[in-house]
Amino acid sequence: MAELPKCVNNALNQRHQSGVMTHMPFLTEEVLWFCQAEPSGRNRLWKIHFQLPDGSIHRLATGLPADAIECAPTSWHDAQGWHISYVAGGMQSNRRWWLYRADVAHLTDALDPIAVLPSMAGFLYRDRLVYAEKENIIHVRQPANNFDIDMPGSQINRVSYRADDTDALLISAVANLDDLFTLEYNLRTGQQHLLECDGQPAYKCTILGDRILYANRHGDGFEDRHIMEAATVVRRPTTLMQRVQ
Repeated sequence: MAELPKCVNNALNQRHQSGVMTHMPFLTEEVLWFCQAEPSGRNRLWKIHFQLPDGSIHRLATGLPADAIECAPTSWHDAQGWHISYVAGGMQSNRRWWLYRADVAHLTDALDPIAVLPSMAGFLYRDRLVYAEKENIIHVRQPANNFDIDMPGSQINRVSYRADDTDALLISAVANLDDLFTLEYNLRTGQQHLLECDGQPAYKCTILGDRILYANRHGDGFEDRHIMEAATVVRRPTTLMQRVQ
């Protein structure tokens, strides 16, 4: 498996060694997205960051209040600039969680976020909107067709996609209250696989080519995690997800 550039490993490891927690990676050819939280007890605030190819790490200026919890960044890039989506909520002014989108010429620009719809998991990619109910259901909305995906008995924590294969969804969820799993679901073929990294569920993973990054637990709290690259990966065919027209 190819290694990440050393600047990526070194920069993240330095933050981890200082007590910083990271999760929600989204890896593209241009940038590595992730969420970072300084140690602050039970009221930890996650904020979106991105790392450029030169190794520098920057805070995304989301345009949301300072007390917002920010999660699940994704992005794509074209001639007009960057198109970013993310999930955020928990603000004093509005406790509800929303899926947001924003478009900027440069990543260092301040965002003018647009609240798309209430949701705690999902993304926008071009003309495809994917969002999830907390329990069981993922909604796929696109010009060609609309449909839902049912995951019986599951609590959905994240829905993302592969930057190198945008028809491949990556879903992290919990079944039966404590059975954590991550599943890759191909919208074209319907094929689905459970993913394991280093002998454990590939929690909130991101995939680009032969690189797989995931949020490895590193503490007592459920989200006490560090992003790391998988040394070993196992894919297990499954039929857990059911498409509903």
